[in-house]
Order: sequence, then structure tokens, then C-alpha cells
Amino acid sequence: MASWGITGLNLAEDGRSPHAPNSENSTREVMRGDESCAFVAIVEDDIHVLRSMDRLLRAAGCRTQSFTSAEEFLGQLNLNMFSCVVLDVSLQGMNGLELQGRLSRSHSTVPIVFVTAVDLEEVKAAALQAGAIAYLPKPVNEGDLLKAIHSALGE
Repeated sequence: MASWGITGLNLAEDGRSPHAPNSENSTREVMRGDESCAFVAIVEDDIHVLRSMDRLLRAAGCRTQSFTSAEEFLGQLNLNMFSCVVLDVSLQGMNGLELQGRLSRSHSTVPIVFVTAVDLEEVKAAALQAGAIAYLPKPVNEGDLLKAIHSALGE
């Protein structure tokens, strides 16, 4: 069992591609019994952290789609299909704050939860001032991440 970037979570490798979309990705929420379940985009360039977050969110009942760059995420035809975006600040290429700005300029209403290994107060202030729901330092506590996503969803 291995844990990468999320405290309190130990999951084995399953060989699943982190880029593979879920089978139903045309709506922001999917019904599961009587519950509605969030469709969360994870944008993280550390593959181990990406997989850990993906597994955590799936175990919590969310549908996920994973991306290793902001550019890959922007390649989606309908970014508003996501209920929430979990976004790394320090991505290769376009960083998380740049992606947040681009989404804002395109009038996207998808809430953003930032995660970061670089916990600088000025970056945190800029992210939150620009509308981020939360700014979580790595290693991310699983309870804090789930709480932030629930907050982003208005729950």
C-alpha cells in the first residue's frame, strides 16, 4: 500500500489510467440511488498525488476526471460539466492561478479548490481573492479536501 500527497489515505496501485474519463461525463452531477454525486475534475501534475485524490474522491462517491496539466483540462469541450475543480497551484506550463484567471475571464462558474506544495501567503490570498473556495497545503488531509469539496458544492 502506498500513500502520496494525501494524509490518512493508503491505496494500492490499480493500473487504471488517470486520464481515462468516467463513462458518463456529460452532466455536472450523476444520480446514484437517491443521492446526487459530484463530478470533480482533478488537475495535478504529480501522478501519485493525482491517483490518490482520484481514489479518495471515488471512494467518497464522486465521479472524477483527471488531468495532468491546465492545457489538457482546457481541451475539454464543456468545462462547466464539472461540479468542482481540484487544482494544483504549481503545474508545469500554465499554473493553477493562470488557469483560474482564464476560467474567470470565460465566465466559468465552476468552483475551485486549490492544493499546493508551495504554501505562500501571497499566493493563497490571490487565489482566495479571485474566488477559490479553499487553498489546502500538501500533503492534503483527506477530511479537509472532502470538506472543501462539499463547501464548493454548497452542501
